[in-house]
Amino acid sequence: YIGWEIYRQSDLLQWPIGRSPMLGPDGGSSIAYSTLPLLALIFKPFTHWFNTPLQFFGVWSLACFIGQSISSWKLLGLWIENRIHLSLGVCFFVISPAFLDRLSVHFDASAHFLLIFALYLYFGTTFKLAQWLVIGTLSVLVYPYIAMMVSSIYLARVISDGIRSKLFFKS
Repeated sequence: YIGWEIYRQSDLLQWPIGRSPMLGPDGGSSIAYSTLPLLALIFKPFTHWFNTPLQFFGVWSLACFIGQSISSWKLLGLWIENRIHLSLGVCFFVISPAFLDRLSVHFDASAHFLLIFALYLYFGTTFKLAQWLVIGTLSVLVYPYIAMMVSSIYLARVISDGIRSKLFFKS
């Protein structure tokens, strides 16, 4: 929250866009290291219209629960056809201790739904570049650590497709 407050009080129009000049030594730091960049960039213009402090952590928590549900439904749906069993599996994803712990301590890293959706794309039957680009862009705007994991899953899919199509090993 402190990182968001410091960024919120900086100038609306500045370059680079995600710079937080009052955070850190030598003229500031990026918001990627202190708050959720995606929502900070979206909500910053609204903070200059209202006198009261604005925070988005409740909205982010709700989005994470919805994203966790949808992405785990899609991932488990690749293997499970029974809707009751599928719903039970989604419940286990939503009450996962790793996910719930991130929501209480480290909001940026609670975007497990991006990782689950990347796994859905990995295990899917067809390669969908547009979906990989969307999930990759979102992960970069959420948290660099999540972006590296999504990139690793993407790279694994590309290598896997190359091995299956014998692109890498010609005999």
